[in-house]
Amino acid sequence: MLEEVRQQDAVPQKAAMQFKRNATIVTYCLIGVVLLIFIGQFSLTLLPVIRSIQTLQIGAAKLGMGDLCYRFQIQTGDEIEKLAQEFNQMGVKLAESYLQFIGTEVTSC
Repeated sequence: MLEEVRQQDAVPQKAAMQFKRNATIVTYCLIGVVLLIFIGQFSLTLLPVIRSIQTLQIGAAKLGMGDLCYRFQIQTGDEIEKLAQEFNQMGVKLAESYLQFIGTEVTSC
């Protein structure tokens, strides 16, 4: 009789263990899907912004080293593009001021 009870008790225990394994697998799959969505979102939104900021940084360094004819080519349709346009206008004004200062006729870059 004791053996019968143990056998009857083993069936629900096996079912519970199987359910626990399945729940663990589903949890890991959901975590994987969330990570894939996060990585996709990162690459679609943040990487272009990072590249634009790096382009601004490189261009600002070129302007700072005296390349007053350098112009930014950023077409993002956002504030970064507007900032690049402002840098371009600043470069034009600096070039004009510098050429007037040294007494050279203003020429276009």
